[in-house]
Amino acid sequence: VVYDRKNMTYDELYNHIVDTQSIVTCCIDAHFTAFQILSPKFLIYYDPMNPSLRLVRGESQVQHVALYFLLKCNYGDNVHIQENKNYYVGNSSSELQLTVYRLWKKINTLSLSNVPAKWISIPLNLDKYLFINCKSSHCDMSTQLTGNTCYFQTYLF
Repeated sequence: VVYDRKNMTYDELYNHIVDTQSIVTCCIDAHFTAFQILSPKFLIYYDPMNPSLRLVRGESQVQHVALYFLLKCNYGDNVHIQENKNYYVGNSSSELQLTVYRLWKKINTLSLSNVPAKWISIPLNLDKYLFINCKSSHCDMSTQLTGNTCYFQTYLF
């Protein structure tokens, strides 16, 4: 589980969470969310304010969503981006490094709804998972209505 800042460049961190299929927990404005990259082409996203899990498909969309959360939560080495622009936008830079730099330049004005991704809601098999069912739809989980702090939610998750 990735839940704290790492001393890695964002492209290294992205590759790490892909290789290890780490669950990444994130707190943005005291709001808890989590995601996991199941493969470079599939990302699953959990938000306690949404009654279902959501999926993103496609390598480019997965990169954009994952990097958005990693950058928004300051999990990588931001100083490296500031001091090594050529690493991200130079002739030998990878598409992943270019994406990191482009997102980093506008991360303070970007919200998840602006990230280029098509979300697919995933129905839950609530016989297998421990979530609290929603009153209005027993196939959905209940949404978060409490004021728990983000750190406590990370601990519970």
